[in-house]
Amino acid sequence: MHRGKQKKHLQVLGKNAINTIRGIISRKEYKNLPVYVSFSGGKDSLVVLDLARASLKQRELKAFFLNTGIEFPETVEFVRNFCREREISLIEANAGSTFWEQVGKFGPPAKDFRWCCKVCKLASAGNFDTQKEASSRKGNSDVAYLTIDGKRKHESFSRARIAASETNPFVPAQLNIFPIRDWKAIEVWLYIHWRQLSYNPLYDLGFERVGCWLCPSALAAEYARVKDLHPEMYAKWNAFLLEWAKSRGLSEKFVEHGFWRWKELPPKMLKLAKELEISVLAREKN
Repeated sequence: MHRGKQKKHLQVLGKNAINTIRGIISRKEYKNLPVYVSFSGGKDSLVVLDLARASLKQRELKAFFLNTGIEFPETVEFVRNFCREREISLIEANAGSTFWEQVGKFGPPAKDFRWCCKVCKLASAGNFDTQKEASSRKGNSDVAYLTIDGKRKHESFSRARIAASETNPFVPAQLNIFPIRDWKAIEVWLYIHWRQLSYNPLYDLGFERVGCWLCPSALAAEYARVKDLHPEMYAKWNAFLLEWAKSRGLSEKFVEHGFWRWKELPPKMLKLAKELEISVLAREKN
């Protein structure tokens, strides 16, 4: 795309996103409610924070960072610095050591068993103090506050049908607004460069996504980078996985080849296990 056309395209995208935000937050039942931006430190939430600031000239805006306790140190530092430098109010909810307290009971999180999201994210979001402080300010609906979120439908099949706004069944007082739901990843990056926004340094260190550092959905190459960047974090997780596998009669190879990342192994992984002669039948715990 030619640079002039590119800029025009980004201006149109940005304007549409700003109109989406303004159209929802200015509704009669929402216009007195507090507005937050869900800021994870990732590229999508960065763009949404920039768009929200452009949309809310006359209204207070706060960034909300949900620290799961298993975030990359670089992400935590980036979120705090970005908000401090731009004088954006930041609220940080911290799950602390919740993950490490629960992992023994649930086992490692898996692509098809993401218990960590509910335990570390939704529990903290549900306890979010805004709910209490804002409940007295509710409009005509049950919504107590608005959250602008960077979720995009191109990220996964499960997100393919996102509405412009929706409530979260786990956090019913919150109305989520998704202004960049139709954007592609390339458009997100072009916008970041066009607006000259500083972004999470992990993207330049070989990471495609910058969520929790031990996420089962991370690429194998990203795990290798964790080992290089934070050997102590990698060693802690690997030690847990080996102990967990051993207690179920599973081999070190089971961990080494990433079989722990599924609760129910897909056909391709069952085939690989057969080829490598790795047993995937765990001994049932009492």
